Amino acid sequence: NSILLITICYVILMAIQLTLISLLNSLAVEYMNLGIAMNYGLARGISSIAYAVTSYGLGIILNYYSGNILLPIFLVFYVLFIVSIIIFKVNTSSITLPHKEKANDIEQDQAQGLLSFFKRYKKFAVLLIGITMVYYSHNIINTYFINIVENVGGNSSDMGIAIAIGATLELPVMAIFILLVKKVKCSTLLKFSSFFFFIKCGVVWLAPNILMVYISQLLQMFAF
Repeated sequence: NSILLITICYVILMAIQLTLISLLNSLAVEYMNLGIAMNYGLARGISSIAYAVTSYGLGIILNYYSGNILLPIFLVFYVLFIVSIIIFKVNTSSITLPHKEKANDIEQDQAQGLLSFFKRYKKFAVLLIGITMVYYSHNIINTYFINIVENVGGNSSDMGIAIAIGATLELPVMAIFILLVKKVKCSTLLKFSSFFFFIKCGVVWLAPNILMVYISQLLQMFAF
């Protein structure tokens, strides 16, 4: 019955969840930098499909049970997540270590500290601010999605369908990303992505009914 305790627990849980996503992304990039062959886009796309199926299923379940059922379900998922990490192995014989000069540069950047790093890479700092704003707006929609859906006459089942639409459409784009990034500059892809995140937010904001919310989720394919 303590709002303060619930708030503290929620903030900690969200911090852990968002940190896990960043950790997995960083590991993927690090493995590719070490020469391990991996299609990150395809792996990320498969996770989107899993997310879509789960969201759709939970949306239906919530029509019959209270929101309290989510906690034990999430606990089971996190236990499976921990187990998958424990059994995950990397074939170190296939790893190509970075050049000594590159390793020294990385160590030097790490030793400088965050403030010094941003002073040295000013444009990168601006890029991070921009990405933070995009992700912030995206998270706001996801956090209050049930309120948005209910405001246009929908329910938890409709929300599950909407999330499933967006997540499913991420797969084809992410699967071909490894080819796309070879033909289009990363800066162009980031601008394209940011533009469609902006359009998606606008459609959600102006949506008069659940159909328009579904349409906004279609744009997630271009945003991602």
